[in-house]
Amino acid sequence: MRFFIALQFLTIIPVRIKRRFGERELAQSMFFFPFVGIVLGLVLAGVQQAASLVFTAQVTSIMLVTVLAVLTGGLHLDGVADTADALFSGKDRNEKLRIMKDSRIGAMGAAATALTVLMKAALVASIPGAIVVPTLILFPAAGRCGQLLPALIYRYARGEVSTGSFITNLSLGIVLPAVFLTTVIAAGLLQLTGICGLTVVFVAATVAGKFVAAKLGGMTGDTLGAVNEGCEIVFLGAICAGARYGLLAPML
Repeated sequence: MRFFIALQFLTIIPVRIKRRFGERELAQSMFFFPFVGIVLGLVLAGVQQAASLVFTAQVTSIMLVTVLAVLTGGLHLDGVADTADALFSGKDRNEKLRIMKDSRIGAMGAAATALTVLMKAALVASIPGAIVVPTLILFPAAGRCGQLLPALIYRYARGEVSTGSFITNLSLGIVLPAVFLTTVIAAGLLQLTGICGLTVVFVAATVAGKFVAAKLGGMTGDTLGAVNEGCEIVFLGAICAGARYGLLAPML
């Protein structure tokens, strides 16, 4: 049941849970966030295999980033826009939190969203052909696993119940098994390369969480969405950098 809660929360995949569930169950469903990422990654890998028969790597990468954005309903890209507008507004903490509630997108939010999409597409196009499938399967999981750490470490920034307030119910018993199993899957698909990529993601997520918490007094649903997008880029970057400098040679 909790897997389907996570699937319904993170994607537009038509899963409808008839009974009502509370914030505690939603927090517990975060254990499955990386595995929802695996489902998304499998879809991307299938699309890539089909599209690459017709299109160039550049066109295919844009298609993949588009498919991911559509499947997630732009959930995390919206977090990027709101977070960028707030953090770079130059306002005080309360005003930053108010800006994040504003449905309108500002210049910084638009720029951050565009750069995120462009960077992700460029990195997807740069994945070495020999490991493109396992990397596509893993990078959405890496992003969703990465956001668990700041969600656990840093408190919820708002006082009232809101979209991301369920993270107050998150516990070490939920996060550690999810991190461990994601690492095992990464090791199975990309061996040491996958483990190293995830390690960089965990460090980046923790540092990003500390930066955001210092500005906002904690995390929100929007900032976790932004962390997710950043972690996907970091994981892809780590894989592509490893390939460039020959660190993937034993696997190619």
